[in-house]
This record gives sequence, C-alpha cells and structure tokens, in this order.
Amino acid sequence: MKNPFFSQSAKVKKNEKLTGKTALVTFDYEFNKFSPGQFLMLSISGFGEAPFGIMQPACENHKLQVLVNNVGALSDKIYNLKKNDMVNIRGPYGNGFPVFNWKNKNISMFAGGTGVVPIKALIDYISLNRNKFDDIQIFYGAKTPEFIFFQEELRKCKKFASVMLTVEQSKEKWDENTGLITNLITPKTVTADKCIAALCGPPIMYKFVIEKLKKNGFENKDIYVSLERRMRCGIGKCQHCTCGDKYVCLDGPVFSYDEVLKMPDGI
Repeated sequence: MKNPFFSQSAKVKKNEKLTGKTALVTFDYEFNKFSPGQFLMLSISGFGEAPFGIMQPACENHKLQVLVNNVGALSDKIYNLKKNDMVNIRGPYGNGFPVFNWKNKNISMFAGGTGVVPIKALIDYISLNRNKFDDIQIFYGAKTPEFIFFQEELRKCKKFASVMLTVEQSKEKWDENTGLITNLITPKTVTADKCIAALCGPPIMYKFVIEKLKKNGFENKDIYVSLERRMRCGIGKCQHCTCGDKYVCLDGPVFSYDEVLKMPDGI
C-alpha cells in the first residue's frame, strides 16, 4: 500500500526576502503536473509541516516556489532557509481551478494580500495557454505597496491582460490605484457576459467582492473561491478541513460559490 505521507526531498535554489516577514523560496524541484489552485505539504524535521499553494512560473524554468509569512516556528525556519538547505515536500493535493472548462471564456481574477499565490499560478497557466481564453483581467489589492507581491511580473502581464493594482494606503510613490479592491469593480470594468471570476484572499474580501460581482450580473456557478486557509493535512485524515460534508483538502480548496453556499461557515 502506498504511504500517503510519503514525501520527497527538495533543495533550496534561492530565498528572496520580499518584506520583513515574507519570503519567496524557490526550490530545485518541480511537479510534473498540477492544476493552478492545488497545494503541497512542506515539512522540516523537528519543526512540523504546513500547506502552501503551488507556483511553478516559466520565468523560473518551472521550478517550485512557495510564498511564506514568518508567523511561527516552521514558517520562521522556512523564511530563513539558505541555498542548498533541504526540505521535504509531498503533493500536489486537492482540486484547483477547473481551467479545462473555461475555454473561450473571459477570466476576471481577484487577489488580496498573500492570497495572490493561487491566482499567480492561474495567471502563469493562462499566459502559457493564452489562445484558449478570451479577455483576461487581474485585480490585486493589499494594505500597502510592499504587500503587492510580484509587481514586476504583474506589470509584464499587461501585454495580454488588464491589470489593476490597488492599496488601501501609501506613504511612498505609488503609480497605481489607492482604495479597496471593490472600488475597482464597476459595471464598466467587470461584466458577467461569458465571464468566470476567480478569487483568493481574506474572507472579508470574498464577502464584498462577491456582492459587487452579483450586482454586476454574475451567477453563483461562475464565481470560484479558494478556501486555502482551511487546508491542514492534505489527505482528509485529520478532519480539521471539514466543512459540512466537504473536505477542503480533498474536494477543494477551490469551490464554486454555489458549493460554498451549501457549506456551513464556508467563508
């Protein structure tokens, strides 16, 4: 019988500090196949294990990247990893965005803070398969400019997508929008016609972004959210990810809003 907890070793290729508490760690490792929105489990002996969204951008030769916030013992260890340090990885797990069902659709993506990770993976997928989709929009909000991650890459996306970045406050030079991400959603900027909405961010963002989308004519079935904050063991054994009759680790973390409405405390 295959051991569901079997992991593989991965070597750190580089560790880029993005803020005083956030780092982007690139590993000399890659999954042969994964869907944007899926996740992995990363562990370090003696420190524990945690779930992370998967990114394998073409600009890094499809090598695995994770975005980590330094908030505890394990994340502190990952944040301070050095080149050639080793970790253990298992995955990919869960169900990501159903991109194969979105052919010839317009895609509007909404990210808040570190919730940009699965959206970034979705952007990477779309950029490599641009001819399969119609109009692409990217909306990304954070508290301050330093927490808008991947700014250089996102600006390059303007070659094939409409990109709108916004921060709640800025004391430094900032050439993009200022205000809440919901301020960017108007009947002129986001229309429901032949459009799919993909969201990842804090629950409060989901509440108000979805309200605006529905006012603009979106149906629940065309809105997809990631419940990544509920992920735990990755294989549905620890029961911590249960939400009604759903296991977020197994059935998600990406769900249509139709499904989320049937899940107690889904958001």
